Amino acid sequence: MSYLWAADGPQRYPDDGSEPAWDSHFPPVGGFRFVTYSLPPVGHPVPAEAAGEEAQAHARRTFPGLLDTYEDDGSGTHTSDTTDVAIVLSGEVVLGLSDGSETVLRAGDTIVQNGTAHSWENRSAERAELLFVLIGAERSGS
Repeated sequence: MSYLWAADGPQRYPDDGSEPAWDSHFPPVGGFRFVTYSLPPVGHPVPAEAAGEEAQAHARRTFPGLLDTYEDDGSGTHTSDTTDVAIVLSGEVVLGLSDGSETVLRAGDTIVQNGTAHSWENRSAERAELLFVLIGAERSGS
């Protein structure tokens, strides 16, 4: 995962062009994240889901707040208070939702999620590359 640009609140222009301050994987309301994500085929551990205390500690430092959104069942299902806009740049991924439905997405496909519990899985033999824009949102009852 690589953060390309981020902000924790509304921007004011003109500015000096430097990246705004931000401090966690998921943006607050008014903030956003612009992120690339490389998902290896099943069987290759992803840093945020890798076993072991050292890997978990590294993921918590590198992607602050991300692991806190994952279910404890090892499914990779996670939920965030964000609108997620995603495009598959290359490869193929399966988007799983909490109701058990699955959608196969291939290069060029886009998806918008609105705070849904979901998982990503690469069942192909090739690495998948995705581009995300995460926009901070409010959850009802929060």
